[in-house]
Amino acid sequence: LEVDADGERGPGMARVIVPDGPHRLQVMADGPVRLYGVYMERDTPGVVVDAAGVSGRTASSWLEWDMDLVAPYLARRTPELIVLAYGTNEANDRSLTPEKYTDRLRQVLTRVRTVTPDAACVLVGPSDRGKLVKKGVYATWPATAWVATGLAQVGPECGCATWDMLAAMGGPGSMLRWYFGATPKLAAGDLIHLSAEGYRELGNRFVAAITGTDLPPAATAPQGSGAAGSGR
Repeated sequence: LEVDADGERGPGMARVIVPDGPHRLQVMADGPVRLYGVYMERDTPGVVVDAAGVSGRTASSWLEWDMDLVAPYLARRTPELIVLAYGTNEANDRSLTPEKYTDRLRQVLTRVRTVTPDAACVLVGPSDRGKLVKKGVYATWPATAWVATGLAQVGPECGCATWDMLAAMGGPGSMLRWYFGATPKLAAGDLIHLSAEGYRELGNRFVAAITGTDLPPAATAPQGSGAAGSGR
């Protein structure tokens, strides 16, 4: 398939329909072209998850994006549910205050809701975070709590449900329990990220919270193992 990319910069799309089965996609360009993504789907019932995560970003990154490019792509996908998961990097920003955070978050959600007015929206707050104070002594990251509180406040104002990941993990200090008190470990050694088992456990808790179903049996039972920490 040959696609003409000449002209002014703008959102474009090329669609390729192939028989079901394994395929290899190769993209070749004979000039300056920026490829924003590829999605592959079958024409069968099911759930499609488009992951658009960018490492190290914050919610306010939405305010820096060119919405003339972003909006057509989002509209073309016609999402039924948008999940925004931010907060960990905000909690690490020493220049950010609770007031600045909630103000920026309102701006972000206004922009998101304008682009996708018919989609349901869920805000996911930050996970707990630990830090080494001195050898053998650890503490929690204090800003995480007010970031989670601000998110829970702003979400409903903009028509978004919220899920308090901090509470779902077990509250402040849970990252330390997930790392030191769980077998296998549910957290990574940096006390910021989770292990593969931890992400699966947290995913189960999220699904249980938004569907109102019971949690499947966990591999381990750290403090706060239920879904009761979820917010609305």
